[in-house]
Amino acid sequence: GARLVRNTVSGAADGIRFGELLKGAGPILQKMLQGLDPKAFTDPNFRMALDDMRSNLAPIPEKAVKAQFAEMIARSKGEIESITVKNSLGAASVGQTFLCSIKLRGEAESRECVIKMLRPDANLRALREAEVFREVAKGIEGMSKTFEGRLSGIMKELDLTIEAENVKKGLDVYDAGTHKVNKTFNNVSSMRLSDIPGTAPTKGLMVLERAPGVPMDKFLKRTDESIDVDKATALNEKDNRAAADTGSSMRDGAG
Repeated sequence: GARLVRNTVSGAADGIRFGELLKGAGPILQKMLQGLDPKAFTDPNFRMALDDMRSNLAPIPEKAVKAQFAEMIARSKGEIESITVKNSLGAASVGQTFLCSIKLRGEAESRECVIKMLRPDANLRALREAEVFREVAKGIEGMSKTFEGRLSGIMKELDLTIEAENVKKGLDVYDAGTHKVNKTFNNVSSMRLSDIPGTAPTKGLMVLERAPGVPMDKFLKRTDESIDVDKATALNEKDNRAAADTGSSMRDGAG
């Protein structure tokens, strides 16, 4: 227990302590909890814990990241000279995504790419955790079948070659030949797998060309914020009109 709450301080809120426990849980529980909307719960500590788990998962250890990069360099047979992490784009329950630059032999400029990497222990932890969930599910009628269906989807996320195939299929839907223009929407860009030697997808790693534009999560957040601003503006305008109408009626009555 103490290991799971090692990042808390004396007197920390219950939500923070619970959040540390959730961050120490396995990938299956975390994936299931990530599907919940914290705003749907009335308990402030539970909301705090969910937010903390979704936003503050620990990064993959640097030693493990460097080991994966070393394997990529070796697979390139001398084509890749170095891989540098420019920024972490976020750590999730099963992995982490990095914005990187790859220096190729004979090229003056490095190529920018996005590398998605699974946590080294994610698959093993999920298999162990699944057995616990199966035992619990047996005690609830119909839950075993429900859990196995959910588990199947989670285990697919633990194989990045499956996601890579979906990226390829996405080009057929979204790409119009320029690799930047959606067949239906002219402002949507499609992801593409990297063609750099040594970067072919593996179960634990996938390299993508950096797509132009804004990521979907940021786009949705900005949209929500814009809607909130528009609502507030509309309400203020309505209140101002109501106040003006009231003032006009009072003046008419006084006259």
